[in-house]
Amino acid sequence: MTGYLTAESLAGDGRPAGCGGETGCAAVLTSKWSAVLGVPVGVLAAGVYGVLLVSLLWRRRVGGVVQAASAAAVLGAGLWFTYVQLAEVRSLCVYCTATHAVGLVVALTVFSGTAVKHLMPGVVAGAVGVAGLAAVQFEASDPVFVVDQGGGERAGSVLTLLGGRLTLDLEREMVLGDPNGSRVLVKLYDYNCPHCRRAYLATREIPGVTLVLVPVPLNPRCNAYLTSLPTPTMSESCDLARYALAVHRADPAKLRVYDDWAYGESWPRTAEAGRRFASSLVGPDALAAALRDPTIDAELRRNTEAWGQARDAGLVGGLPVHLAPGGGLTYGGVGDGTGLRQLLDRTHPSQLPHDPPAAFPEPAP
Repeated sequence: MTGYLTAESLAGDGRPAGCGGETGCAAVLTSKWSAVLGVPVGVLAAGVYGVLLVSLLWRRRVGGVVQAASAAAVLGAGLWFTYVQLAEVRSLCVYCTATHAVGLVVALTVFSGTAVKHLMPGVVAGAVGVAGLAAVQFEASDPVFVVDQGGGERAGSVLTLLGGRLTLDLEREMVLGDPNGSRVLVKLYDYNCPHCRRAYLATREIPGVTLVLVPVPLNPRCNAYLTSLPTPTMSESCDLARYALAVHRADPAKLRVYDDWAYGESWPRTAEAGRRFASSLVGPDALAAALRDPTIDAELRRNTEAWGQARDAGLVGGLPVHLAPGGGLTYGGVGDGTGLRQLLDRTHPSQLPHDPPAAFPEPAP
């Protein structure tokens, strides 16, 4: 299983069998936590298991320092990557979790047959190795998948994207910034997608950019291109997207406030919290009236179908997807936003300064 995950990490798309590009597996395998200094963690894991196996074959019994160190590294890495999935990525990879469960059994078996004089030095050595791995990963940035072409075209206020699968009119869409601006970036996203949250911070700090919001909930309830819920938090995605569209219809000026709130410090948000906050922004009657507008669900179908068809055609991968009309696109993680800035600067050169990222805002109702 470790070898299989390593192959998927090297492939770069995070799509093990039965674990498609929109799932928790993709969120984990396309994040910075899937590699150390450019080397997939699966390669390192295979090396540790290899050392353990050779040691067992050489000694023909359990009980050495090398075995204890290997077992401690396996156990420590399992605990570390479980924390990463739950607290950092906030998505679970079923293959990764199964691998860590097997590693736990292996480690406990080795520990049970190792004398204390060998066990303690081995555990210390393994723990130091895992601590070093964690420190390096904390300093790393998410990998960025950038395609120089495929960002679509613009004719006046009309954008044609994803190979003609998605047409947007800037006069009617959810736009943050000047709809007549030259530096336009279209974002396909889910409010409870981990990569999308990091992308929010990166794009928010790019000066002079017009951001076009295209919600694509990763929930089969409103996304026909999914057959299962990627992660539990995505159970709220359809409602959070509908509230954003409703706020825009009721009072476009409040859209940015809702967008900031949705990605705030208490992320991920629940549908009930989204309803309360949207109601506080535009009023309960205006929100209810907007939610009755059938075009909201029609737009969500349009968005999800365009993304699903483009993904199946191999044009894009997992969310978020950023398109620069007249230029290229990115999908998945955005790192520190450098790739997005370069994409925009190649498409629409600008002399505006690049400000450093700020903290997540938490606007008041």
